[in-house]
Amino acid sequence: MISDTPFVRRFQRQTISALITVCLLAAFLLCLQWTNAKAVTPPDTGDTTIKTLPASPDSVIDSTGLQSRRYVCREFLQALRGAEAAIFDERWDRAEHIADSLSVCDTLLPCALLIRAGSLQARMFAQEDKSEKKQMLLLLDSAETVLESRLKTAPVADSALLLYFMGNCHAYRSIWDAKFGSIISAIKQGFRARDDYQLGLSIDSGLTDLFLGVGVYKYWKSAKSGVLRWSGIVQDERQIGKEEVKRAIHDALISPDGAKSAYMWILMNEKEYRAAADIAEALADKFPHGSTFLWPLATCYKKMNKYTLARDTYLKIRSKLIDNPGNQINLLKVDFEIYQLAKKLEDTATIRLVAEGFESYSRETPRKTRRLLRDEYRILRRL
Repeated sequence: MISDTPFVRRFQRQTISALITVCLLAAFLLCLQWTNAKAVTPPDTGDTTIKTLPASPDSVIDSTGLQSRRYVCREFLQALRGAEAAIFDERWDRAEHIADSLSVCDTLLPCALLIRAGSLQARMFAQEDKSEKKQMLLLLDSAETVLESRLKTAPVADSALLLYFMGNCHAYRSIWDAKFGSIISAIKQGFRARDDYQLGLSIDSGLTDLFLGVGVYKYWKSAKSGVLRWSGIVQDERQIGKEEVKRAIHDALISPDGAKSAYMWILMNEKEYRAAADIAEALADKFPHGSTFLWPLATCYKKMNKYTLARDTYLKIRSKLIDNPGNQINLLKVDFEIYQLAKKLEDTATIRLVAEGFESYSRETPRKTRRLLRDEYRILRRL
């Protein structure tokens, strides 16, 4: 059996942190309980007639049931999907190029701003680097300003698409705060994203991407509530959320791959590693330049006791990290995982590779990184 980190000291620290978080979460949810009870109603813009565009060779509205009068041409849709693909594949220059093209032709939605913000966030996560946080937040501020202005004057039928992108703004902030910021702020932004997505669905249920946002919120809100869910303070909506994300996989107009990714993480949380690995394998093949889906794939293999496949997948990640130096945190993490697996497989050649690699960068490892991964660093230093 391979022993997983964290070790005893880290477990104690994280246990205390988790207890504090649960207490804060309980207080916060109780204070905001009235918010959850409010009914979501469409904005009153004075135009309550839902209209559709006439049929066109470029229109995708007829095939999706989308009611929004926004003319979603194939070129616009391909640009949005292409930007998401570039971010998943860690091709930051490609995402920026698509944002440039949209900033010229997109006069209704601030998609270029959102693409740049999403790309910056993904790049900082991939590199464990917060240096571009200010720029990312400024982009989100600008996108929200544009969307708020549009929502004041847009007919009801156009509002669903606007609310979808507004929800994404809040979702980006929530994800950032959950990783690098305040848990309370992450929850607050999650509430705002949920409200935007639900309001959008009340206007236009044909925009299935909204189900992805609502489903992700419902599932993880329930899954991470723990004692609050068991005590009935937080409603258990895990299955509902899971089904809504699954629906978005098949019917999403803008982000079907995003829905697959979200569903993969849900399956992993439920220890359905074989099904999660199937999705991760397909997405890793589709986006081979980056390591976005190699990390969850390696984890699935390890949990399924497929140690050789897990080792080889971590070695692929290591190769990409070596080709793009600078991320000492992920390099330490992946070397430790490879060492554990190689030890289990009695693979002395790979253990030697890890030892030699660690020796080449260990002296340059920042003190902050050594403190963050002290157990991994200590064990690798002994090799």
